[in-house]
Amino acid sequence: MRAWVAVWLGAALACGREAGPSDRREVEAPAVAELWFAGDVHLGPGGAGALAELAAAMPGAGGVVNLEGPIDVRGAQGVVHEAGALRLFNGTGTPAELARAGIVAVDLANNHAVDAGPAGPATTAAALRSAGLAPFGGPAGVAVIEQNGLRVALAGFDLADEVPPELPAALAEASRAGDVLAVSFHTAGPPLYLPEPPLRRAANLAFEAGAVVVVAHGTHSLAGAELRGPGVVAWGLGNAAFACDCTDEREALVLRVRLGRHGVESAALIPIDAGLRGQPAHLAGDPAPVLDLLRALGVQGSRDRDRITLTQ
Repeated sequence: MRAWVAVWLGAALACGREAGPSDRREVEAPAVAELWFAGDVHLGPGGAGALAELAAAMPGAGGVVNLEGPIDVRGAQGVVHEAGALRLFNGTGTPAELARAGIVAVDLANNHAVDAGPAGPATTAAALRSAGLAPFGGPAGVAVIEQNGLRVALAGFDLADEVPPELPAALAEASRAGDVLAVSFHTAGPPLYLPEPPLRRAANLAFEAGAVVVVAHGTHSLAGAELRGPGVVAWGLGNAAFACDCTDEREALVLRVRLGRHGVESAALIPIDAGLRGQPAHLAGDPAPVLDLLRALGVQGSRDRDRITLTQ
């Protein structure tokens, strides 16, 4: 009898709980996205495996990179010197290679975007989309990727030597495309550890528009980073993989972020050894010198063996 009563009471209590409004309400999983941002990529005629090791070191996160040069049949040459100008091309296998490396979005706004002519960016964007990648920047416009219910809008801009006057309006439009906004700026100039005034002005405009991630590349040099309220800015990621022998900057960074609806939940700077002249990129064999440099540049955060997790 006691056993039957216990079963009956348990069933009655369970029925009572099922009828309660708090138990009927499903608990929603938090909307979050895990992304890693790296700098300049030029795969040239090949690039097989150039980013594979790097992607394997970033489990659970999608990659975002800047592609230097259009995808073109001239990618078999990789680099063309013409009338005193350096023109970069990426082979037609580039989209598949980027997809295999876990890249989800590709910035096309840079100084080599039209090396194949005015139609180059649109052709490149179409090739990337055919491989399931999201191109953004320049004629590709704003891309939106979704992870775990969070829509991340990505916008890319080539600053050249100045902030374009249309930047505030473009940023405002991009901010309306997703739940959170990430902005990528390509800059020109010599390798520097500190951002120049045009980049600082552009980053300020991006944060005013609501960006939660701002990254910079183009000088091929790494630089510092900082948290700004719910956002993060990385002033220079350097190279990721560069087949052209026009850069020797091997020390570089990956910015790995976890994003929620209210902005950055965590952000870490991870030193890498860029893949130069056909070599694969990978985590830095000795990250200590770069971590020391980041400290000297004023980067604040908790230092581990292979990264700095940023704090304010």
